[in-house]
Amino acid sequence: MTTLTAYASPALATHLWNYGRFELRRLLRNRRYVAISIGFPVFFYLLYTGLLQGGNTNRDTALIDGIRWPAFFMVSMASFGAFAATLNWSRVIATERSSGWTRQLQAMPLDSRTYLLTKLVVSFVTTLPVLVLVMGAGLAVNHVSLPATTWVALFVALAVGSLPFAALGLLLGYILDGDSVQMGTSVTMFALAILGGMWAPVQSFPSIMADVARVLPSYHFSNLGWNMLAGRSIDPTDVAVLAAYGLVFGGLVIWRFVADEQRAHG
Repeated sequence: MTTLTAYASPALATHLWNYGRFELRRLLRNRRYVAISIGFPVFFYLLYTGLLQGGNTNRDTALIDGIRWPAFFMVSMASFGAFAATLNWSRVIATERSSGWTRQLQAMPLDSRTYLLTKLVVSFVTTLPVLVLVMGAGLAVNHVSLPATTWVALFVALAVGSLPFAALGLLLGYILDGDSVQMGTSVTMFALAILGGMWAPVQSFPSIMADVARVLPSYHFSNLGWNMLAGRSIDPTDVAVLAAYGLVFGGLVIWRFVADEQRAHG
């Protein structure tokens, strides 16, 4: 094992850059991943704000917590797409662990810690095109009108807010195997989205379901954007809850990572 000082050398940045570029290129060649992680949120945003309305403008002008439906659902689908993109990395990690790829890293200059950090960074990067495309659809198709500063702040808030879900994606990849990861990730993803108010406003939930939503990270993630659209400042509770979940997920990832390392050297 290298020391912390050695690990924090310029070689780390080089390995991160080279391996990160490799992962991104490999990901962009995966048409299934691109279609599901990027195309799915955009398609459903356009479907539920346009095609399913059948020319009826009542829903278009309806207000949810003071926000027009196309803008409200834009944040919902941008949030969903961002965290879905990060969770989908669990499948890559579980498959590579099952195939023995991570054990092969022990004999390579790219050690397993750099592998883990690269996965986290690339997972975060994959949220960016989803946010751009969903928000772009809101602007171009549904004519969502916001000040330029609000567009930028919204993009940054949702990008940074996706970090706890990037950690959750890594965690699922470490606790599930190659056979169960697809089902486990899909159930987790849709449970968080539906119960967190991304597919239907929490305001329409029964009181018990609304209480459940408000303890989930998915609700607080979307609420970052909803508050901005309503002209409100970011709620510190949303930031605190997301940070707490990020610390818990990150701590569990480190625990599972160390356990895997110990078995590999066992």
